[in-house]
Amino acid sequence: MFAQQPSAMAITATLPKSVTLSFQHPPSPDVSTYSLHWGTESGIYPNSMDVGLNLGGTVTDLQPATRYYFTATALGTNGFSSVPSNEVIFDTGAGQAFISIIVETSSKPKGGVWIPCVTNNLAADSVQEYFRVKVVRP
Repeated sequence: MFAQQPSAMAITATLPKSVTLSFQHPPSPDVSTYSLHWGTESGIYPNSMDVGLNLGGTVTDLQPATRYYFTATALGTNGFSSVPSNEVIFDTGAGQAFISIIVETSSKPKGGVWIPCVTNNLAADSVQEYFRVKVVRP
């Protein structure tokens, strides 16, 4: 008898060259291990990673600017594997995939929208500081 297939495969975190995946599976004494499988074509998974009894794992060292397809299987204690879970897709970026957040401060802001910094002890001789946040996309 085949092990019940994992379900609700999902991407839970990403970095430019890695992805963390999770899936659901009811607890079962008949499962000996779970595996993640991936490749660059839908339905073809030449790569795999044993994740033990964890319901997910992180795949690293992915190539930039590449689309990957992921799925998971359960291996039963009888040696039979489940059918694959649903497939999820992850596109690695061409390079840096993160946005940059820059916080600027100034006592004499010019141009743009500046927000006064909150302080509890603004003495008569102190200078009011302001800040603004810039988001820079790659």
